[in-house]
Amino acid sequence: LLAVDEMVADVVGALENSALLDNTYLVFTSDNGYHIGQFSQVYDKRQPYETDIKVPFLIKGPKIPKNITSPQPILNIDIAPTILELAGVDVPKAMDGRPVKWNEPGMGERNMLVEYYGEGSDTTVDAGCPWKYDSGKLSECYPQYDCKCQDSKNNTYACIRHIAERIDKKYCIFADDNNFTEMYDLSKDPFELNQHYK
Repeated sequence: LLAVDEMVADVVGALENSALLDNTYLVFTSDNGYHIGQFSQVYDKRQPYETDIKVPFLIKGPKIPKNITSPQPILNIDIAPTILELAGVDVPKAMDGRPVKWNEPGMGERNMLVEYYGEGSDTTVDAGCPWKYDSGKLSECYPQYDCKCQDSKNNTYACIRHIAERIDKKYCIFADDNNFTEMYDLSKDPFELNQHYK
């Protein structure tokens, strides 16, 4: 990450030297990182849990208040409308997402979809796995992970998440043959350790 810090410092330095920094927006976000052992899962990032789906979003610029952290849930589809609004361009009504409101107090309320389409197939299998599950078509299963395997074919899921001032619930349905379903109350269980769907 030192190289990233150095590149950002170079960009900021160039903007300062050109007297453009005070009239420039700097936007930082990233891909989600790999989970490393959470939920007894293998090294990956395709699950519906916070470790896999939450990413940073930071912005600095002339119309952005300094030293604030917004409690609002922000989605990747909000980035484009936010930039349009900051640029003084009307956000098209048909555009998904909404501009971030920096000075709005409180959490607000939002529903969002979290989904992933698995890439497995009937030929997906790691021969290094010492045991087989059902049809034996597992991927991402290596001996160093104690064969806590994921079935990539069935790692297709859709979740609905509802966030409000004191509410943060997520309900997920996996597209497998067992109708596997999970529900978490992240306001009381932020690490998603207690599954509430019965």
